[in-house]
Amino acid sequence: MRDALAEGGAAVVDVTVEGNTGRSALAANLRAALDPSRGPVSGVLSLLGYADTGRNGGDGLDLSATLLHALDDAAVKVPVWFVTTGAVSVGTGPPADPDQARIWGLAQSPAASEHPERWGGLVDLPGGGAGDRRTRARLRAVLIGGTGRSGAREDQVAVRSEGVFGRRLHPVDLTGAGPALAPDGTVLVTGVPGALAGEIAMRLARDGVRHLLLVAEPGAEDGGAELVSTLGESGAEAIVAPVDLTDREAVAALLHSVAPEHPLTAVVHLAAELDDTVVGAVDGEDVHRLLGPAAAAVTHLCELTAERGLEVFLLCTSVVGALGVAGLGGQGAVHAHLAALAQSYRERGLPVTSVACGPPHVPDGAETAAGKHLRYQGIRPLPPRLAARRLVRSMGAPARGLVLVDVDWDRYVGQSGQGVAGSLLRSVPDVAGTGTLDGDPPESGAEAELGEAAARLRHRLLSASGAERMVLLLDLLRDTAAQVLGHADATEIPEEALFTELGLSSFTALELCNRVAARSGVRIPPVAIFDHPTPESLAAHLVTTLDAETESGPPAGDTSATT
Repeated sequence: MRDALAEGGAAVVDVTVEGNTGRSALAANLRAALDPSRGPVSGVLSLLGYADTGRNGGDGLDLSATLLHALDDAAVKVPVWFVTTGAVSVGTGPPADPDQARIWGLAQSPAASEHPERWGGLVDLPGGGAGDRRTRARLRAVLIGGTGRSGAREDQVAVRSEGVFGRRLHPVDLTGAGPALAPDGTVLVTGVPGALAGEIAMRLARDGVRHLLLVAEPGAEDGGAELVSTLGESGAEAIVAPVDLTDREAVAALLHSVAPEHPLTAVVHLAAELDDTVVGAVDGEDVHRLLGPAAAAVTHLCELTAERGLEVFLLCTSVVGALGVAGLGGQGAVHAHLAALAQSYRERGLPVTSVACGPPHVPDGAETAAGKHLRYQGIRPLPPRLAARRLVRSMGAPARGLVLVDVDWDRYVGQSGQGVAGSLLRSVPDVAGTGTLDGDPPESGAEAELGEAAARLRHRLLSASGAERMVLLLDLLRDTAAQVLGHADATEIPEEALFTELGLSSFTALELCNRVAARSGVRIPPVAIFDHPTPESLAAHLVTTLDAETESGPPAGDTSATT
């Protein structure tokens, strides 16, 4: 990798990260590597996801999560690229490696959506790395920009022996009916008693399926009684089974219970639910905690049905694994892993179709914090009946990486600071004109995208003395927190009060960050609110950050730091 950069004339500064390297130590190492006295810096290239778990004693996911925190702490303002190997599948090549795919899911949200000024991109190398001259030349072209056919910058790419391939989201026509399932067979549907699971079961019954095995979490099975009755009225026979899908023996027993005269023909596994407790967090431990049971459920269902001759296996994951969404990088890693896991089973012969889904619409008062946050970011909830119809139509679809989502693209691109409105969305017609779709990085000057009042405030902040800057920031934080929490004015937000005691949740913390950015151009990483848990301590942290920004000025040049 060093050769690839050095051959292009770059001076490379190595930052070594061991498995036990903590956030603070890594931030200090980054500050030293990016010290202006070394000369201007053009970017950071992370090899942490590319390294396997056998190197340095660390896990690529954990190390990459630590890097994202350290980049915040070091106030890094240069483009950051994340390198993987086998994270994506190209053409007839091998399926994506789930452990590598989750690095893409992890990095694209915090790096692109929360810090567009820091967004370099994602580059996936072949199994041999950048060992040959041609691959090194292609890697340099990606890092420099201008790798697309039109000369436009590509920021999510796979470098292969055949060339450089860009990742794209583009419309797919699913207006045709789904596959005709054998009427005497049994279809297993998980996620009961959720509204989406219920609508899928009803859709299947309307399409002629007569035997349904509905799976609920233990203790939630009573919620499926009404659905069973409704299905019965339509001529379908349904059974609700309480099963812990992380228990392999329990899943085996469930499948063994299927009557031989009505063999299992299809599985619909809904795994798109998001965890409210990790909104705004990028933490390796949280990712592993969520990933363990989710991956186990997919693995058990796939492996234990592999010899049953299924016609269809539909896996529904969350859209956050496919699109970068601020505050949901950790969960993006989980769902990117699940999608790649499904692809690996498809390559082994199981008829798996994976669809990344937007959140289903829920009744007023039942929306989760994660659902509210997605809606705030421009990802609108899907009516369950419509989602069910589209999902059933997608069964058996040959396309990889299907996404079912309703997006307000103007809002999505605007909320993301236009960092993710790069090459990924270039083929989406509705996105035209909403952002920097030519793939160029957003302007580093924060005033470029601010309104007049916000630009004036930012100018005051940058030109103020330390004490005056502290007062301005404290007033801004208290006033904005009052708005977010529904208070009359800032007097109800004490300077030394803990944000959590004031009622700030993971979701409202993200809203606070977004509003502060809109009012002043000051970007606050959501995790900073919990690292500096009072208005006073957060303001002091931002003073330090702005001091560093005014002292260093905009970075540029030809030095690269690698981690």
